[in-house]
Amino acid sequence: EKSQSPNKSETTQKKVDGAHKVLVGKMEYPAHPYTVHVSKLSKDTQDMDLVDAFRQEFGAIVHAKIIREKCTGNRGHHYHGESKCSGLVQFEERMSVEQALQKDGEFEVGGKRIKIQRSHMPAVGLVPSGMHRV
Repeated sequence: EKSQSPNKSETTQKKVDGAHKVLVGKMEYPAHPYTVHVSKLSKDTQDMDLVDAFRQEFGAIVHAKIIREKCTGNRGHHYHGESKCSGLVQFEERMSVEQALQKDGEFEVGGKRIKIQRSHMPAVGLVPSGMHRV
C-alpha cells in the first residue's frame, strides 16, 4: 500500500483556515474574495474587452483593468505604458470568482486562451489616492 501525499499541487494558491491565500514571492497574502488575476492576454486587449468578456460569461463586474508598464515622461500621468498582458477583474459576487477559476486555460479573450487565478489585490484603486509615493 502506497501512502499518497495529501494534495501536493504546483500552484502557489492554498486554502488556510477557510481563507484562500496567494503567494507573492515569499509572502502570503489573503486572496481578495471578489477579484481574479488574468494573464496570457493579447497586448491589444483593453479594459473594456475584459469587462465585456467576463460579464457575459460570469456576471456583474465592479471593475476591470489591464496591468501596464509604468511610464513617466513628457506625456504626463495620463500616458499608460505597454500592456503586461495581464489584468484584474473584480466581480460583484463571490460565485463569479469560483466560476471564472473553473474556466482557467479554457476561457478566451480576444481569441487567446487565458490563465485565471485568485488575486490578492482588488481591481479598484491599487494605490488609494493620497497614498502615492512622490
